[in-house]
Amino acid sequence: KRTIKENFPVFLTEKEKNKPWAIQNPIKRLVKATDASDDAVQDVVKAVHKAAVQKTVKKNQKLDDFDKGVVRRTIYDLHKKSQSVTMPSLQQALKKKDIDVSISTVSRTVRLLGFRFYKNASSRRFVSEREDIVLLRMAYLRKIRKFRQQGRHIVYLDETWLNTNHVVKGDWLDVPSTSMSVFEPHCKGTHRKVPSGK
Repeated sequence: KRTIKENFPVFLTEKEKNKPWAIQNPIKRLVKATDASDDAVQDVVKAVHKAAVQKTVKKNQKLDDFDKGVVRRTIYDLHKKSQSVTMPSLQQALKKKDIDVSISTVSRTVRLLGFRFYKNASSRRFVSEREDIVLLRMAYLRKIRKFRQQGRHIVYLDETWLNTNHVVKGDWLDVPSTSMSVFEPHCKGTHRKVPSGK
């Protein structure tokens, strides 16, 4: 079978180039070259074609209308949680909802849904909750509770601080950026508008 798989593409190329030495029936040439039965060759060739078709289908991933609705609602949920919407974070959120697609498919779908990446007012950055920071805070609180239960003395030596890695330049919105009026007062400080659902 390995020999058949290796030789078949070569014979197909011979046919496509229409060289004088090419034989117009790759199947018969395979049978002759490998000394295998016609049925065995046919089975292997069908398997090769089937694998090629499956690989092509996987590359061209598409989401139906229901899945697109899930993508839209997931973006809104991230906004409500004050989390920045990035393609990797959105992809991970969709995986939790049994939608496993590539980054390029996620990006293409987001744009098809009408979302665009807008910078906030005056291109200033705004603080956005990050999942890794949330996890660190949860771990910290668990340790503090454990130490208090053990009666340990707790001394605070650190202070709250921010750096440029804690903020983002903008976000994905599905509203036209014709003016800064799209950023509503109820999101003051973040310059973000959470969709009303209308």
